[in-house]
Amino acid sequence: MTEALANLAGVLIVGALLGVEVWVVAIGLLAWVVASPRPIPSRIPILAALLLSVSVVAYIAAVVLIGVVLESLV
Repeated sequence: MTEALANLAGVLIVGALLGVEVWVVAIGLLAWVVASPRPIPSRIPILAALLLSVSVVAYIAAVVLIGVVLESLV
């Protein structure tokens, strides 16, 4: 049981860190786009959306993993 709780704590920490990472990436991309003095090329919004979507997918995967771990404890 102690090992399961340690694993659960690890998964919860990873989920929280990935959630923070999604916000950091989103704010960083927004600041970078807004601070650019030049006109924004068309590939920049596509790149920003791609980077943000990768972060979101990682966050969703962590949430699903937390759900699986919680189910295995019950």
